[in-house]
Amino acid sequence: ERRTRAILIGAVWLLSFAAVYALVYAPSSHNEYLEQFWSYSFLRPWDPGLENRLGAIRRDILISFSIGLYSPPTSPLITPLWFTRVQHWVSWLLLLVGAVGAVQLVRSRARWESLLLFGPVVLLAGASAFSRYPASTRLVLFLVPVFYLCEAVGASAMIGALPRQYRMWVVRAVVGLVLGAQLVMLGRYLRWSPRIENTRDLIALLGPEARAPQVVYVQAGALPAWAFYSADWSHP
Repeated sequence: ERRTRAILIGAVWLLSFAAVYALVYAPSSHNEYLEQFWSYSFLRPWDPGLENRLGAIRRDILISFSIGLYSPPTSPLITPLWFTRVQHWVSWLLLLVGAVGAVQLVRSRARWESLLLFGPVVLLAGASAFSRYPASTRLVLFLVPVFYLCEAVGASAMIGALPRQYRMWVVRAVVGLVLGAQLVMLGRYLRWSPRIENTRDLIALLGPEARAPQVVYVQAGALPAWAFYSADWSHP
């Protein structure tokens, strides 16, 4: 019964992927701008700087999945050096715990379950190596369940290896560190990014000149907000 349900889920996923590929992925797969934009997220072994790209992808994905993004979007230059170093070592720690959990899961589960669980990870690595899919946080959210399972199983195995009298204290310390790190991230956002979108204030500062026949350069991502706030909605 479990295999039948797994096969049914796989079939539904394949149909969903086929539709998305035909409508979204295939038309944009030959876009030179997108390929250049995501070039740093491709794990091409023959390109120089692979080690640096692997490190950046490891930090971005693991930190984003666990305690939140490491730099407020409107203040990329105010991140202290010690903060970046802590993230570096935390990402390695998460990778170690996740690797232990992955080994435990492969040993304890059936082969077809391991294939369903870790198959997407292998496919992502292969697709990224051949420049077919970027390994970037917002594009690999489908790995979140795998990440949490591996981290939970790995942490359970490592804590279970400790003497019994220390286990509960270690559990409390780990939970406290994770929640504390999330509060630090939240505090940084509240301090440095009270407003993510400042287009409205900018146009109000420009006043009527924003609608005058002059040249104003707007980044592509801000065009919808610029059009909305600069329009005269009494006479659109």
